[in-house]
Amino acid sequence: MTTKANRIERYYDTHEVEGAELTQSRIHHAIIMHLMLVIQWIFNGKKVGVTGNINLYQTDNPNETSKSPDIAVVEGLETDPNKLEDTPSYYVGEDGPPPMVVFEIASKETWRQDLEDKPAKYEAMGVHEYFVFDPNKRSFWTGQWRGYNRLIGWRINAVSGKYEPIDKDKNGRLWSEELKSWLVIEGNDLQLYTADGQLRLTGAEAQQQRADRLAEMLRELGHNPDDLI
Repeated sequence: MTTKANRIERYYDTHEVEGAELTQSRIHHAIIMHLMLVIQWIFNGKKVGVTGNINLYQTDNPNETSKSPDIAVVEGLETDPNKLEDTPSYYVGEDGPPPMVVFEIASKETWRQDLEDKPAKYEAMGVHEYFVFDPNKRSFWTGQWRGYNRLIGWRINAVSGKYEPIDKDKNGRLWSEELKSWLVIEGNDLQLYTADGQLRLTGAEAQQQRADRLAEMLRELGHNPDDLI
């Protein structure tokens, strides 16, 4: 896919986007970082980028307000620091396809935008799946949104191009087709599980788990794992 040689610098690439100036709580930041690491491991070895620092555009209007999700999962997104351009911009249709998945981690200040304004914007952009999670056990969501119990998702209908709500199962879980994972609320956290109920791990956690299993096998065979280091 060819990119324009000379792009006009977008206002929102050098100025705060709406809501970006709001301070993230430590738990908000921790959830974003952990989810990004888990999703990166899901797509390990595949050309899929996972980012939380990108301005998404979909028109040629130089005054278009960017969409800047907490997490965006994009097929073909370059993540190698040595190959990245010095810009947070990503032009849907020019740089690559729309995100496969977008997450917003709701806060007291942003939850209404996340639930009432952004679905239409991400739908228009062609984002395949959009999820909103509220990490606060005492949720700020009110009205019709309270019934969703802090977690809601939409998936685009391939025929109509419109979002349809993703139904939860009897245990309150949401299934992500793009991530092939169950989204599960656990206290203040949001965890991902495989179809057969295995917790999705970060790369570091998976490698440690393998090392622990190897050490246990060696002990069962009568070897001291430390002797093999």
